[in-house]
Amino acid sequence: MQLWVLNLCRPQGRNFSCVIPEIDIWRAAKLYSEKAVDESAARADELVAHDDHNGAAVWRRITDAVGQLQNNTPPGLLH
Repeated sequence: MQLWVLNLCRPQGRNFSCVIPEIDIWRAAKLYSEKAVDESAARADELVAHDDHNGAAVWRRITDAVGQLQNNTPPGLLH
């Protein structure tokens, strides 16, 4: 399976990155299979190993979104 790659903006001369819109995080989360949490977490770890902490943060957001998509528990109190 080929992973969808998100590119971060890296403006020159400043130390900040462009914000990845929340809708793009959810789109990426929906592209994954049953192994989505493991795959997105592995991608985040790979980026940290290459000192790309901004990219890793994006993939952690995707990991969180995948977990929310896989959660079948209804919101609110259970009676």
